[in-house]
Amino acid sequence: MMHFLKTAILLTGLAAGWGAAHAQPKPAVTPEAIEAASQLRPDDFPIGKEDAPVTVIEYASLTCPHCAHFYKDTLPELEKKYIETGKVRFIYREYPLNEPALKAAMVARCAGKDKYHTFTKVLFSTQDKWAFNNNFREPLEKIALLGGMTKEAFAACIADKAVEKQILEIMKSGADAGIQSTPSFIINGTVQPGARDLASMSAIIDPLIAVKEGKPEEKKGDEKKPEETNVEEKKEEKKDSEKKEDTTKPESKDKELPESTE
Repeated sequence: MMHFLKTAILLTGLAAGWGAAHAQPKPAVTPEAIEAASQLRPDDFPIGKEDAPVTVIEYASLTCPHCAHFYKDTLPELEKKYIETGKVRFIYREYPLNEPALKAAMVARCAGKDKYHTFTKVLFSTQDKWAFNNNFREPLEKIALLGGMTKEAFAACIADKAVEKQILEIMKSGADAGIQSTPSFIINGTVQPGARDLASMSAIIDPLIAVKEGKPEEKKGDEKKPEETNVEEKKEEKKDSEKKEDTTKPESKDKELPESTE
């Protein structure tokens, strides 16, 4: 625990512990820090198309009930409406608010890329069984074992300082960008704090998709296009009617000539 606190203080610039961390004055957030946090990290495990018009980055703690609700209920809806249709790329990032959240995040990381999101989902789904338990390591170990991890691998994982440092660095990049609570999001370079359901996410995402697809510009142009096309259509109709009149007159004369000769 002491090592964890020292590492957290070193990496996040906090004065002491997690509670005191939130009491300390926060440094000014710069556009450069937000831009840096908006970029894909080598240790990210994104879901969705690389060229999706909207990127949603979630910062969450595995012991946060609102984060669990988003991951279990809202994310599946987000996947169906936006991610599977190629409109959103989703990135989940760790922002552990306490030691149980940190150790659980480490277990998900140790599970590997292919199992990372599965472990994260299971940890959120079983949050009430381990997250608020004073002896959280025992139920956390059971979850790891059910996921295919050995006891030895679990013990080595939660003691791995490199994995711990990696997660705390991810947390620091979020804090530098203005993330102060969980869940919080960075959506196309804008920080959006607070828990959100599908409707509130759609209210942010839909306008961004419209801008990327150029819909606002199309609407402005379309206001004049119907009038212009109507005028052109009328001109063409007039020309066609004149041509018809010109072509029908000779035909009538030709028909009359034989009658007159007879």
